[in-house]
Amino acid sequence: MIPVPEPAPVVRLWSLETGAVPDPLPSEFRRCLDDRERERAARFARACDRRTFICAHALRRALLARTCGLPAGAWRFTGQPLEKPRIDRRIAPFLAHHRLDCNLTHTDGLVAAVVADGAMVGVDAEVLGE
Repeated sequence: MIPVPEPAPVVRLWSLETGAVPDPLPSEFRRCLDDRERERAARFARACDRRTFICAHALRRALLARTCGLPAGAWRFTGQPLEKPRIDRRIAPFLAHHRLDCNLTHTDGLVAAVVADGAMVGVDAEVLGE
């Protein structure tokens, strides 16, 4: 038998400067979030923190949609609020054939999301000091 190597992981990283997003946020940003994400967003006391949260979660959903073709609003995640969310594979049978992982981050003025098929991933963003 000829050994066939595993396909190389596909990793996509998107970032978004939150200052470049119109205010108020486009309606599709909120619409694609699930109820749990909308509830979490509503609990932020500061509007800028709520905006950053919504942008980060909408970006992750948009990247997953672009990667796999499932609409941004269809994605579901498992895990507790302070844990790294995992994609709920029950949302689509074809996901059983993918080893998807995703992560997001945010910092002042920037959000980023990463999605990988075939690798565990994480992402972090920090504001650099002057």
